[in-house]
Amino acid sequence: MIGPPVTCPLPDGVGFKVIHPQDGNPFCDSKKKDSCPDGYECIRSIGFRTSQGDGVCCPTRETACSQEVVKSPDGWLQRWYFDGTACVKFQWDPAMTNCSANNFISENHCKSYCVEAMKQNV
Repeated sequence: MIGPPVTCPLPDGVGFKVIHPQDGNPFCDSKKKDSCPDGYECIRSIGFRTSQGDGVCCPTRETACSQEVVKSPDGWLQRWYFDGTACVKFQWDPAMTNCSANNFISENHCKSYCVEAMKQNV
């Protein structure tokens, strides 16, 4: 297997750290509505299931798009983040251990994920 079996989809290319619900269990049940804290949703893993669940808690679209961007002075990879109004370019270091889900591989991905979603919520 390449990479961790259960990670969140953002930022694309590294897998966002899973969050741990209050009981310390990183897994959630995709069939239960409230198996993740507010602002997070259960993302079902393909071909992975434990007795605790079949997915992991990941930031919702609204949570991801409103998170602070984590920039690095040593950033070398061009990425995009949503600043609440528009998608903005920044330099990112994928080796950073702390990162934000507000980190997109292209301007188009940022726009389709955040800008278009914000228009629909108005």
